[in-house]
Parts: sequence; structure tokens; C-alpha cells
Amino acid sequence: MTLHIKNINYIRLSLATILLFLTLCSMLKYSGDPYIYILFSISAHFLLYSGFRRQALFFDTFIGIFIWLGFWLKHFFVIMIFQNTFEIKAYRFFDGSTEIVDQSLLVSTFGIAGFLLASYFRSNYLKFISFNSTQSIDYSYHVYIKYKKYILASLILMILTIALFNYNYSIYQRGMVANYVLPYKLNGVITWLLLFGFATFVTIIIQYEIKQNKCLTLQPIVLNFLESFISNVSILSRGMLLNSLSVFLGAFKYLKINHFIINKKILFQSCLVFSFAFMLSLYVVSSARSTSHSKRPINNTTYVSENVSHLNYSRNFQMLDAKKFFKKIYKLVVNRWIGIEGVVVVTSYPEKGGLLFKRAWGERYKGYGTSFYDQTMINSPYSNIDTNKHHFVSIPGIIAFLFYTGSTLFVIVSTFLIGIVMSFAEYVIYKLTSENIILCSLLSQVIAYRLCHFGYVPAQSYLLFGAIILNVFLIYMINKLIYYFFNKQYE
Repeated sequence: MTLHIKNINYIRLSLATILLFLTLCSMLKYSGDPYIYILFSISAHFLLYSGFRRQALFFDTFIGIFIWLGFWLKHFFVIMIFQNTFEIKAYRFFDGSTEIVDQSLLVSTFGIAGFLLASYFRSNYLKFISFNSTQSIDYSYHVYIKYKKYILASLILMILTIALFNYNYSIYQRGMVANYVLPYKLNGVITWLLLFGFATFVTIIIQYEIKQNKCLTLQPIVLNFLESFISNVSILSRGMLLNSLSVFLGAFKYLKINHFIINKKILFQSCLVFSFAFMLSLYVVSSARSTSHSKRPINNTTYVSENVSHLNYSRNFQMLDAKKFFKKIYKLVVNRWIGIEGVVVVTSYPEKGGLLFKRAWGERYKGYGTSFYDQTMINSPYSNIDTNKHHFVSIPGIIAFLFYTGSTLFVIVSTFLIGIVMSFAEYVIYKLTSENIILCSLLSQVIAYRLCHFGYVPAQSYLLFGAIILNVFLIYMINKLIYYFFNKQYE
């Protein structure tokens, strides 16, 4: 059984119908200007759609997903569940006025429009930036096929060793101050491996397995989920969803581009395996966090926190009331995405301008305390935590950060340029890694996630991008070395 185009079009039509219905329902309940809300909704939905069109790059896909979740879906819940009410107690300058919310939606629309323009400008005028049928010569493939058992065993052993070491000694864990500083920058190496280093090697294996079998088999997908599960448990992160599904999406596109078989049965089995692994990771990580983070606020966003929320969420699940149930879902699933609340906070700040932007950009990493955004913009839920053990910050997101200037023109121009630069970056990754589409998907997700969670120590973003560059360079050099030593054997 294969997945036909008609089925995909049916799914798209069904989703579009659902989104139209939800948009109309929320528009009728929105207390501000309905025309502004419609404009905001159209831009957010169109950005989401554009990420799944045929000419889209992976950056288009992930920036569309993250922005849609953090802006439109989050605001939809504010309208439908919280009666158009943001959590005012968490905001230092926001008084709950609909004028500020309307202006925030307009600012958000400008930011979204910049990413949209970049995507369509690239697909129409920079047509060389695209993925074609991957037929490049890759000598690493032959080495993998010959030594497959040894490579897989070594990789799994290394994943388990590093993950257990990190878990036991807290070298890098979300929201925690490192217990040990290892020599030779090994903290950074371990962090890189657990965030996306191991996942990088998994993408190579999956692409080689698909290339060998001309279809997607269950074994490499299980390896993907296993690596993501182990790494995320090790760093106490509930983000297994991100790397796993970005790799899976990359594999799906690789199959389509090369006209390989897409088997429904394998897709169904993969969904079952992922669901089990993801739910297990949530349970394990939540249990570990309840011990190590027992006195901290429950999330890293700006407006639903145990310290500031008027909602008074119960820690048990005995909630029969539908509204309480959806509030629980909102807190666990929707509120973790950064977006509209950051724009509302910055829009309500009275002293926006170049000086504020410069101060925010000049923030330096300290390893303790809260962020510039916490100290300047909001009543931070993290002001009373033990900074010797925990390190939690609130962040505004890329669109809100750009609006520190107070200029919507700066916002749209900046997001447009970011979209163009990221398109070039994805193309360079594609070419330097022997056209590894699956790795492009993984790293584009990492970049898009960083942008949507932008705003804390922004000048040090070079550390993440430097790690990505070294990551790509490592793959490039491995391919070159294998070519140098094995080219005669495989030519």
C-alpha cells in the first residue's frame, strides 16, 4: 500500500475547512477589531500552508509551524477559553486593553508577512535553492553498507554512554546549573551531541537505509525515536517531538523526491512506536523534573505560571468540567510555544526604540539569574528561585524582540532578510552534506526553533550557529576522508 496524492489533497482540504471554521468562531468572540483579526489569521494560516507547498524548504515548514502554534493557536485559546483575557498579573505594563491587543496582532502580521515574502521571493527568483533528486556520489554510503553492524552498535553504545553520564552528573540539563565543568570544552561537546549531534548521525543512517531498500523500513525509524528518547530524557527535556518528527519529515520528503515507496503500514507502525516513546518520555522526564525542579515554576513562558496565574490549576487530572480540561491542555500543549504573548508585552512597553533594542542585544550570559526580558518587561515568575541550582528565563520570541525598536518596518524587513539568509543556509547544508535532505530537515528545525524562542542573550546566537557549522563541516570532512581512502575501491 502506498500513500497517494489524492489522500494528501483530501487531508489538506479537511484541515483547511477545520481552520476556516475555527477562525470564524474565534472572530465572532474576539473583542477587538475583527478586520485586524482576520488579517492576522489569514497571514498565520497562509504561512503554515506555504511551508507544505511543493517549493517549500524545511525552514519554511518549521517556521510556519512554530509561528502558527505560538501566535494563532495560542491566541485562539485566549479568545475561546480565557474570554479574550491575557494574564495581566504577569505583564508589567499591559492593562488588558483591546487597543494593545489589536496593535499586537498587527505587529505579528508584519513579522509573519516578512517570512512569507522571503519564502515566495526565494521560490520565484532564487530557483536554484531547491531539492532535486539526490543522485550525488557519496562514498560514505558504501562504507556504511559494508560495516553496518559495527557502525550501528558503536553509535548506540555511544548514545547510551554519553546520555547516562550526562544524566548522572548533570553536565547539561534544561533549567539546571551544570554540576561539573569538564576540561577541553567537553561540556559543549556533550551538549551538542545530545541536542542534535547524535541525531545528525541518525539522519545519515536513515538516508542510507532508504537508499539501499528503496523504501522506508521500520528499523531506522525506531533508531530515530530511540536516540531522541534517550537524549531528551538525559537532558530532562520534553521536546522529543521536535527532533523525531523533523527527521521523519525529512525522510518522507526524501522518499517523495526520489519516487521511492511510501508504505502506509510503515507510517502507521511508526506513529504507534513514536506515540509510545513520546508518552513514556513525558512520564520519565516529568518524574525526574518533579524531583530536581520541585520548587520552580512549571513552564518557561510568560503568562500561565503557578506563581502568577489566577487559574489555579490542580496538579491532578480529576477535572470533569470541559473548560478546565481545555485549560489543562492549553497549559501542557499550547502555552509552551513562544509568540503572541511576547508581542503583547513589548507592544505595551512605553519606551520602545533603538536604545531598548541595543540594551536587549547587549545582554550577556551569566549562568544564573533571570533575563533582560524578565527584569524589564514582565513580573517574572522566576525572580524568587534558587539561582545556585536552577536557571530559568522568560523569552519574547523573534518578532517581539525585533519590535523592541517600535518599528513595524524594521520587523518586516528583518524577518524577510532572516528568511532569505536561512534559505541560503539550508541550501549550503544540502550541498556540503552530500545532499542529505533528512539532515537539512533536522538542522532547519533547530534554527527555526531557536528563532521562535529568540531573545535571551541574542548576541551569543553565534554559539548555536557555530555548532551547526562545525556539525556540517564534520560531515563534509568525513565524506572527503572516506573519498580519499576508499575512492579507488568504490569507483
